[in-house]
Amino acid sequence: MVKFLLVLVVWTSTLSFSSAQEQLPRRVPTSPFTVGTDAPSLTFNTIDGRTISLDHMKGEVIVLNFWNIGSKGREMERETMNKMSERLKSKGVRFVAITMNGGEQLKTWLTKYPVKYEVLEKVDFMNYTGPNLFGFSCMPTTIVIDRDGRVRYNRCGAIATPEEAAQFIALLSAK
Repeated sequence: MVKFLLVLVVWTSTLSFSSAQEQLPRRVPTSPFTVGTDAPSLTFNTIDGRTISLDHMKGEVIVLNFWNIGSKGREMERETMNKMSERLKSKGVRFVAITMNGGEQLKTWLTKYPVKYEVLEKVDFMNYTGPNLFGFSCMPTTIVIDRDGRVRYNRCGAIATPEEAAQFIALLSAK
């Protein structure tokens, strides 16, 4: 009987704890890339070992494309992004690939699946090893920062079809 009461007390306290936890408001991370706000001052490492920052890119339209090897959406949009980066380079639009991957794994993948614009590596934008600074919920995510350093576009999902690419180019041409 004592054993039964002890189990019942422990089980009841677990239920109360679970209920209290479910009633707490969830903390939703705020993205530093909220449309209409100033882009954050962030510094990244390039695949060839250089360090670059968003502050040093001011004056250019910047397209940040966050992805990971193995992301289906990334593979769907890779060629489209390559074509757009080539087409818009002369208009002052700088495409930058930002990936969680790095080292030899990334270099091997890029040999097989070339990205024709700058690649920044080892950026944990999905909160796997630390606080979720970016607040992203999917890959790929594409951000556009205008010449004045303000976020103008934030999209979760691939830009893969010719129609999506045309809309995106029109958006960039207006910046």
